[in-house]
Amino acid sequence: MFNAAFVTLTGARASGPLHNHARGLRKPAPIFVGVRAPGINYKIFTCGTTGPRSKFSPMPSKIFYRRRLPHIQPPESAYSITYRLAGSLPKSIIGELKGAYQAEKFGIASKYQGKEDVASKEALAKETSALRNTYFLKMDRYLDQALYGPTWLSDPEVARMVIDSLHFIENKLKYWDIWAYCIMANHVHLECTLTPDAPALNMAMKSHKSFTARQANLYLERTGNPFWQEESFDRLIRDEHDFYHRIYYAINNPVEAKLVKSWEEWPYTYVHPEIRKNIVP
Repeated sequence: MFNAAFVTLTGARASGPLHNHARGLRKPAPIFVGVRAPGINYKIFTCGTTGPRSKFSPMPSKIFYRRRLPHIQPPESAYSITYRLAGSLPKSIIGELKGAYQAEKFGIASKYQGKEDVASKEALAKETSALRNTYFLKMDRYLDQALYGPTWLSDPEVARMVIDSLHFIENKLKYWDIWAYCIMANHVHLECTLTPDAPALNMAMKSHKSFTARQANLYLERTGNPFWQEESFDRLIRDEHDFYHRIYYAINNPVEAKLVKSWEEWPYTYVHPEIRKNIVP
């Protein structure tokens, strides 16, 4: 597994390997050279220009049920995950976003109703995915403003608990390999790959969220109260471009929120050394 590089959680600027004069992510190259975890005999994506691209494990997908809705999480896959504090968005905003999303989703589905050809099915999937991403971005912008609910993750001690747990799961439990994360005041962005022997993503996240909730609530003297929102927003990373795009989005979240001028100034950001090779000085 990778050796974790921890950021410094005190002072105005973090230190450590993350902050080696990086200014931004390079545009993804047309040939993906592969991201390999030292000591692990698998890659995230297939190399080459003529063979299959971005093939994940052929093992059967693990399926769990989120509020009675089937949610498929293939093993050994790369994920982009966002999870937030309980109460960080008011029900009125959640209801407004969900209502608008469902209305637009219905419109897209109606446009392709009765069309069974491959091109129509692919177009439907593409438009639905784009719509889902649009409303995720709207939700994330509300979270970035931190106008509602708790902001416990802005406390360095609480942020350290989250960071320690993420790397404990990586290095001790060996459930995932972490490529990047960014901890904001009320939510977290995580980019990772499940390892071959990992449980389903929801179980790995449950372990992380349960442990950090107990620790943080004890520290905040609010034991027994909800800390994290129960559900997380996870997206399966499709290919190399998607991989770097989501990492870029995650680490630049504080910049978009106008909290810092460049991503490396944010003290609660981590990028794996293998990924930092694609960072422009």
